[in-house]
Amino acid sequence: MSCIAILFAEVFFVILSRSRKEFSDLAAESDYSINVAPCKENFHSWVNRPYVDATLRPDLLRASVLLVPLENYSDQVPLAFPEDTESLFLYLRDNLPSGHHVDFCVSEKDYHELALHFDWWILADIVVRDIALPILVSVLVNYIQVRRPDKESGQRIKLKVIVVFEDGASRQIVYNGPIEHLDKVIEAAKGIDNGDDAQVHPDISSQC
Repeated sequence: MSCIAILFAEVFFVILSRSRKEFSDLAAESDYSINVAPCKENFHSWVNRPYVDATLRPDLLRASVLLVPLENYSDQVPLAFPEDTESLFLYLRDNLPSGHHVDFCVSEKDYHELALHFDWWILADIVVRDIALPILVSVLVNYIQVRRPDKESGQRIKLKVIVVFEDGASRQIVYNGPIEHLDKVIEAAKGIDNGDDAQVHPDISSQC
Protein backbone atom coordinates (compact mmCIF):
# COMPACT_ATOMS: atom_id res chain seq x y z
CA MET A 1 0.00 0.00 0.00
CA SER A 2 1.38 3.44 -0.95
CA CYS A 3 2.14 6.12 1.64
CA ILE A 4 -0.70 8.27 0.25
CA ALA A 5 -3.18 5.41 0.61
CA ILE A 6 -2.02 4.74 4.18
CA LEU A 7 -2.35 8.44 5.05
CA PHE A 8 -5.84 8.57 3.54
CA ALA A 9 -6.88 5.50 5.52
CA GLU A 10 -5.59 7.03 8.75
CA VAL A 11 -7.49 10.29 8.14
CA PHE A 12 -10.64 8.38 7.26
CA PHE A 13 -10.33 6.35 10.46
CA VAL A 14 -9.96 9.52 12.56
CA ILE A 15 -13.10 10.98 11.01
CA LEU A 16 -15.08 7.81 11.60
CA SER A 17 -13.88 7.59 15.17
CA ARG A 18 -15.44 10.93 16.08
CA SER A 19 -18.79 10.78 17.76
CA ARG A 20 -21.71 12.10 15.71
CA LYS A 21 -22.07 15.08 18.04
CA GLU A 22 -18.39 16.02 17.78
CA PHE A 23 -18.49 15.88 14.01
CA SER A 24 -21.73 17.91 13.86
CA ASP A 25 -20.29 20.54 16.18
CA LEU A 26 -17.16 20.77 14.04
CA ALA A 27 -19.24 21.27 10.90
CA ALA A 28 -21.51 23.81 12.58
CA GLU A 29 -18.57 26.01 13.56
CA SER A 30 -17.69 26.56 9.87
CA ASP A 31 -21.22 26.38 8.49
CA TYR A 32 -21.96 30.09 8.58
CA SER A 33 -20.65 33.29 7.06
CA ILE A 34 -20.73 36.86 8.26
CA ASN A 35 -19.34 39.95 6.62
CA VAL A 36 -19.00 43.60 7.55
CA ALA A 37 -18.35 45.87 4.57
CA PRO A 38 -18.90 49.39 3.20
CA CYS A 39 -22.31 50.02 1.70
CA LYS A 40 -23.66 52.60 -0.75
CA GLU A 41 -27.20 52.66 0.66
CA ASN A 42 -28.48 54.95 3.43
CA PHE A 43 -31.77 56.42 4.65
CA HIS A 44 -31.93 59.04 1.91
CA SER A 45 -31.19 56.61 -0.92
CA TRP A 46 -33.97 54.27 0.24
CA VAL A 47 -36.54 56.91 1.13
CA ASN A 48 -36.10 58.60 -2.26
CA ARG A 49 -36.84 55.47 -4.27
CA PRO A 50 -39.42 56.28 -6.99
CA TYR A 51 -41.93 53.81 -5.52
CA VAL A 52 -41.99 55.57 -2.14
CA ASP A 53 -44.84 58.06 -1.95
CA ALA A 54 -43.54 61.59 -1.43
CA THR A 55 -46.02 62.13 1.41
CA LEU A 56 -44.36 59.29 3.36
CA ARG A 57 -40.79 60.52 3.06
CA PRO A 58 -40.69 63.00 5.98
CA ASP A 59 -41.91 60.33 8.42
CA LEU A 60 -39.53 57.71 7.01
CA LEU A 61 -36.57 60.04 7.42
CA ARG A 62 -37.47 60.46 11.09
CA ALA A 63 -37.41 56.69 11.68
CA SER A 64 -34.56 54.98 13.49
CA VAL A 65 -35.19 51.67 11.70
CA LEU A 66 -36.52 50.93 8.21
CA LEU A 67 -37.60 47.57 6.79
CA VAL A 68 -36.75 47.71 3.09
CA PRO A 69 -38.07 45.53 0.25
CA LEU A 70 -36.34 43.15 -2.11
CA GLU A 71 -36.40 45.02 -5.41
CA ASN A 72 -37.08 43.62 -8.89
CA TYR A 73 -38.32 40.33 -7.50
CA SER A 74 -40.52 39.58 -10.53
CA ASP A 75 -42.56 41.31 -13.22
CA GLN A 76 -45.75 40.56 -11.30
CA VAL A 77 -44.35 41.44 -7.87
CA PRO A 78 -41.52 43.96 -8.33
CA LEU A 79 -41.22 44.63 -4.58
CA ALA A 80 -41.34 41.84 -2.01
CA PHE A 81 -40.78 41.24 1.67
CA PRO A 82 -40.03 37.83 3.17
CA GLU A 83 -42.86 35.94 4.80
CA ASP A 84 -43.59 37.07 8.39
CA THR A 85 -42.11 40.55 7.90
CA GLU A 86 -45.24 42.05 9.43
CA SER A 87 -44.68 40.06 12.63
CA LEU A 88 -41.09 41.35 12.72
CA PHE A 89 -42.35 44.91 12.28
CA LEU A 90 -44.90 44.55 15.10
CA TYR A 91 -42.28 43.07 17.44
CA LEU A 92 -39.83 45.89 16.73
CA ARG A 93 -42.58 48.49 17.11
CA ASP A 94 -43.62 47.08 20.49
CA ASN A 95 -40.13 46.45 21.87
CA LEU A 96 -37.92 49.27 20.66
CA PRO A 97 -37.68 51.90 23.39
CA SER A 98 -39.38 55.25 23.21
CA GLY A 99 -37.71 57.56 20.72
CA HIS A 100 -36.86 54.79 18.25
CA HIS A 101 -39.41 54.45 15.48
CA VAL A 102 -39.62 51.61 12.91
CA ASP A 103 -41.38 51.83 9.54
CA PHE A 104 -41.74 50.13 6.15
CA CYS A 105 -39.88 51.83 3.30
CA VAL A 106 -42.68 51.19 0.82
CA SER A 107 -46.18 52.44 0.09
CA GLU A 108 -48.98 50.28 1.47
CA LYS A 109 -50.23 49.35 -2.00
CA ASP A 110 -46.81 47.91 -2.87
CA TYR A 111 -46.43 45.78 0.26
CA HIS A 112 -46.30 42.05 -0.54
CA GLU A 113 -45.02 39.15 1.57
CA LEU A 114 -43.71 36.04 -0.15
CA ALA A 115 -42.15 32.76 0.95
CA LEU A 116 -38.75 33.33 -0.65
CA HIS A 117 -36.93 30.14 0.38
CA PHE A 118 -38.45 27.18 2.19
CA ASP A 119 -35.13 25.93 3.58
CA TRP A 120 -34.12 29.27 5.08
CA TRP A 121 -35.70 31.73 7.47
CA ILE A 122 -35.13 35.02 5.64
CA LEU A 123 -35.61 38.31 7.45
CA ALA A 124 -36.35 41.60 5.72
CA ASP A 125 -33.32 43.79 5.11
CA ILE A 126 -33.02 46.43 7.82
CA VAL A 127 -31.62 49.95 7.68
CA VAL A 128 -30.74 51.40 11.08
CA ARG A 129 -29.12 54.56 12.42
CA ASP A 130 -25.85 53.84 14.17
CA ILE A 131 -27.12 55.23 17.48
CA ALA A 132 -29.91 52.61 17.49
CA LEU A 133 -27.75 49.66 16.37
CA PRO A 134 -27.07 48.05 19.80
CA ILE A 135 -30.75 48.31 20.75
CA LEU A 136 -31.90 46.91 17.41
CA VAL A 137 -29.57 43.91 17.53
CA SER A 138 -30.68 43.07 21.07
CA VAL A 139 -34.37 43.26 20.16
CA LEU A 140 -33.78 41.38 16.91
CA VAL A 141 -32.03 38.48 18.63
CA ASN A 142 -34.83 38.34 21.21
CA TYR A 143 -37.39 38.22 18.39
CA ILE A 144 -35.60 35.31 16.75
CA GLN A 145 -35.38 33.43 20.04
CA VAL A 146 -39.08 34.01 20.73
CA ARG A 147 -40.08 32.88 17.25
CA ARG A 148 -37.72 29.88 17.25
CA PRO A 149 -37.20 28.99 20.93
CA ASP A 150 -35.94 25.47 20.18
CA LYS A 151 -33.76 26.70 17.29
CA GLU A 152 -35.63 24.16 15.17
CA SER A 153 -32.77 21.70 14.91
CA GLY A 154 -30.27 24.06 13.33
CA GLN A 155 -32.60 26.06 11.09
CA ARG A 156 -30.65 28.49 8.97
CA ILE A 157 -31.30 32.20 8.79
CA LYS A 158 -30.39 35.05 6.44
CA LEU A 159 -30.32 38.66 7.51
CA LYS A 160 -28.77 41.94 6.45
CA VAL A 161 -28.50 45.08 8.56
CA ILE A 162 -27.31 48.35 6.99
CA VAL A 163 -25.91 50.73 9.59
CA VAL A 164 -26.02 54.43 8.67
CA PHE A 165 -23.80 56.99 10.40
CA GLU A 166 -24.52 60.69 10.94
CA ASP A 167 -22.38 61.69 7.96
CA GLY A 168 -24.40 59.40 5.65
CA ALA A 169 -21.70 56.74 5.33
CA SER A 170 -22.86 53.20 5.96
CA ARG A 171 -21.72 49.66 6.69
CA GLN A 172 -23.60 46.41 6.19
CA ILE A 173 -23.65 43.27 8.31
CA VAL A 174 -24.67 40.18 6.33
CA TYR A 175 -25.18 36.86 8.13
CA ASN A 176 -26.02 33.46 6.59
CA GLY A 177 -26.07 30.45 8.87
CA PRO A 178 -27.63 28.55 11.77
CA ILE A 179 -29.60 30.46 14.38
CA GLU A 180 -27.29 29.26 17.14
CA HIS A 181 -24.42 31.40 15.77
CA LEU A 182 -26.32 34.69 16.02
CA ASP A 183 -23.85 35.78 18.68
CA LYS A 184 -21.56 36.51 15.71
CA VAL A 185 -24.00 39.23 14.61
CA ILE A 186 -23.73 40.78 18.09
CA GLU A 187 -19.93 40.69 17.81
CA ALA A 188 -20.08 42.34 14.38
CA ALA A 189 -22.39 45.06 15.68
CA LYS A 190 -20.01 45.74 18.56
CA GLY A 191 -17.15 45.93 16.05
CA ILE A 192 -18.98 48.58 14.02
CA ASP A 193 -19.75 50.48 17.22
CA ASN A 194 -16.03 50.47 18.01
CA GLY A 195 -15.00 51.50 14.51
CA ASP A 196 -13.76 48.02 13.56
CA ASP A 197 -14.62 47.25 9.92
CA ALA A 198 -12.89 43.87 9.85
CA GLN A 199 -14.58 40.72 8.64
CA VAL A 200 -15.62 38.33 11.38
CA HIS A 201 -15.78 35.23 9.17
CA PRO A 202 -15.20 34.33 5.48
CA ASP A 203 -16.35 36.97 3.05
CA ILE A 204 -19.74 36.59 1.37
CA SER A 205 -20.21 40.08 -0.04
CA SER A 206 -18.21 43.21 -0.70
CA GLN A 207 -20.90 45.87 -1.02
CA CYS A 208 -24.67 46.26 -0.84
